[in-house]
Amino acid sequence: GALDLYETAKLIKQRSILMDQVKRKGCLCAISSPVLDTDVIQSICEEMEDVTHQCIRIALYNSNRQVVVGGEPEVIQQFAERVSQMPNMKTKVLPVGQAFHTPIMDEMRQEFQVHIEHLEIQSPKVPVILNCSGELLNTNDYKETIKTELLNQCNSPVQWTKTMQTILSMQTKRVMEVGPGHSLS
Repeated sequence: GALDLYETAKLIKQRSILMDQVKRKGCLCAISSPVLDTDVIQSICEEMEDVTHQCIRIALYNSNRQVVVGGEPEVIQQFAERVSQMPNMKTKVLPVGQAFHTPIMDEMRQEFQVHIEHLEIQSPKVPVILNCSGELLNTNDYKETIKTELLNQCNSPVQWTKTMQTILSMQTKRVMEVGPGHSLS
């Protein structure tokens, strides 16, 4: 109930148009492992970014067994080859058109912010968990926080693992994943 459905659909359309117009190209690579250490993945990203001067960052923290790294195609390919050689590590370059949730999206933020500023935001009817922090929305300053979150999720990592921890801490009895597949389950 925080956002009108029609206005939300328009905003999603604008966001996708702006993301598609980003000149700097990128892609995503999923990393799965039963012994995943996100600090190691982060360290590899930092090292490769320093050496190549190309963007490569963790874009999604999906679970304690999967993260998604985003960046420029050349460095993502190098990253996938390097990590897949490590024991118990599986990589898959994803068939997406851009490096969402990374600094590559910085280019579209300013124009997207113009669209966000005009949103009419109502008090949420149910608890809202924020993508970039994985924490509950504070209802005292919800309007500005939601606008900031909508902007930040363009180029900041999605904290799905923390989101699920927050949901579980609320003693939620049932969680359903809606959409194609079951990658987040």
